[in-house]
Formats: sequence, structure tokens, C-alpha cells
Amino acid sequence: YAMNQAGIAAAIASYDDEAFVAYSKARIVEGREMVMAAVRQLGLRALPSGTNFVFVDLDGLDADQFRDRMAARNILVRGVYRDYTSWSRVSMGRIEDVERYVAALPAVLDELQA
Repeated sequence: YAMNQAGIAAAIASYDDEAFVAYSKARIVEGREMVMAAVRQLGLRALPSGTNFVFVDLDGLDADQFRDRMAARNILVRGVYRDYTSWSRVSMGRIEDVERYVAALPAVLDELQA
């Protein structure tokens, strides 16, 4: 990959923008808390997370089928990862996107359990 001075300067400036970094971290935490609350409310569980994603246990449901049903609603999540066939990874995006995920979660789970 080629690097240039303008790109390097922009990268350094982004790291130095403490207000934006703090804002971004706060939105990640807010989104993560929204997902964790929705998961608990539905009787599911998720691994504790200090990252920008949550790994949700779908309680035996197929993660690829879950991914496909969410994708049909324009919500992108990860499907099966290695041997974790009933675990789904959801990354934190804009709060509006997390709200869409939380709103769709009960309906998608109901569809898969039918």
C-alpha cells in the first residue's frame, strides 16, 4: 500500500480528535447496552463485551438462518463462525441501526422458532 503525507496527516489528526473518539466510544457503549438489554428481555444471553460488537447466543437456532432473516430486513449481522453455529455477532453501528436490530430481533426469533 502506498502512503502519502496527506494520508498520514489525516490519520494522525483523527487520533488526536479526542472529542470525536469520546463521542464514538460513548455511542458504542450505548448501542451495546441496547443490544444486551434486548437479549436479556428475550431470555437469551450474550458474552460480556468491551468491544464494538456483541456475540449473542441464539439458544440453538441456526446463526446463518438468523443472518439471512435479518438481511431480508436490511440488517447485517454475522452468521456461523467456526463451530459456534447458534451464536451471532452483531457490530455496533449508528444508534438508528442498533434500534432497527433490537426492533427486528423478536420477530426474527419467532420466525425461526416456528
